[in-house]
Amino acid sequence: MIGLQIAREKRPDLILSDLAYRDEPGRRKQSDSHDLLKQVRHHRETANIPVILLAGEAEFEDMQSGLKLGADDYVRKPFEIRDLLRAIHLCLEKHSRLTHQVQQQEQRIAELEKQLKHSQEQNQLYGAVLDRFSYDLRHPLGNVSIALQLLKQQPIPAELQPFFPLLQEECLHGTALLDELSNVQEMISTSRGQSLRRLLAADASS
Repeated sequence: MIGLQIAREKRPDLILSDLAYRDEPGRRKQSDSHDLLKQVRHHRETANIPVILLAGEAEFEDMQSGLKLGADDYVRKPFEIRDLLRAIHLCLEKHSRLTHQVQQQEQRIAELEKQLKHSQEQNQLYGAVLDRFSYDLRHPLGNVSIALQLLKQQPIPAELQPFFPLLQEECLHGTALLDELSNVQEMISTSRGQSLRRLLAADASS
């Protein structure tokens, strides 16, 4: 199709397509406007080019079908040149506004993706630090707990016996705090990641 080839090569700002029928021996054949419109909307490099149909009284139904296929507007024939220019101006203005909105949305999606990636990297870093911190504390707490168990098997002066339950309780308390810290970190990381993903999904679907 010549029209589609030209559109793909030249990338025009706008396409005018005439819905007029062509006379052929013994019958009248519909123009290629509908096929052109389908192909223009199908190909990625031409899908966003605005299309205006030129339609006379006889092509009214075809014009309605063209609008359903993705035409942006139509101009009824016969027309004054100023009416055609006005339709072109309004169509290009609308297309420019929509293009700007799409660009803003794409920028916002890119920013959210960047934030999500940064958040994931931060979570990995925080997780590594927390794991090291937890290990560095759990190891001595475990050694203290083992030492207390061993000491309990030995004769202990009466004046020192009240301190053993206190030391055991503090060891258990320290371990519980480390577990709670790990749980809180996981909750914060998950919550922030889910929030960014929801925003990203909402923007992508709008």
